[in-house]
Amino acid sequence: MRVLATVWVTGEAFAPSISVDVPLQDSFQSKFLNANQDLRPNDPSVGNVSGMILGAGVGWFGLGYENCAVSAKGKSSSPGARPTVDFTLNFQLYDVFLDLPFHRRHPQIGHGRGRVSADFKPIMGQ
Repeated sequence: MRVLATVWVTGEAFAPSISVDVPLQDSFQSKFLNANQDLRPNDPSVGNVSGMILGAGVGWFGLGYENCAVSAKGKSSSPGARPTVDFTLNFQLYDVFLDLPFHRRHPQIGHGRGRVSADFKPIMGQ
């Protein structure tokens, strides 16, 4: 789940629109960060998020691009492993969406595909 701040520039229902979103927070939906289930996030809600989400649409159709980085700390429950790690999750997604123009409301539905890469770093001295 991501919390976003949004700026919309739009006019009539079929006018071109541009949106710029800034991610503010990210929440982990799983209590584990890896398949071995031995690394957990220190906090399920993270405020250390950077990046942007861009969208452009004409009429009912739009395209979007997301590039975000979520930095957090995790703790290991594996014996012999370092107890704390810094990690960054990098999201790069491409979106297709439909703008549904109703009076005073413009809900959007869409689908995105992309990749998430992880960078884990053990914290030395722990």
